[in-house]
Amino acid sequence: MTATKEEVAKGLRQRGVDSERFPNGSWWVYELEVKLKAVLDLTDPGVLVKSGIEQASLTSSDLKVTRDIAVQARQQGYEALLVPSAAAANFKNLVIFLDKLPERPNVLTSRPANLHEEI
Repeated sequence: MTATKEEVAKGLRQRGVDSERFPNGSWWVYELEVKLKAVLDLTDPGVLVKSGIEQASLTSSDLKVTRDIAVQARQQGYEALLVPSAAAANFKNLVIFLDKLPERPNVLTSRPANLHEEI
């Protein structure tokens, strides 16, 4: 399973949804080209210290903390967050606030993601 698949599967489990209920092709992976000017890098230990954010809170099962961080980042004008993966060690996620972008991302590739496939 790739980090993307692990991330989606974990998110579904946290919401009490069994990923096995979805047939192949229900989920898609997109590669985007996006121009960002304001990204809050929550993988940078210095940013975490300055912000008073505990690294463990970014990958815990408690979504309230991460949602609160996202709300505050949006209010401060950030377009995206760079965060550690909550499902796969040593991977990162880019959380994009699409409505904050001056232009739409360019879709470079897309493909179905099989959440049940082991790699």
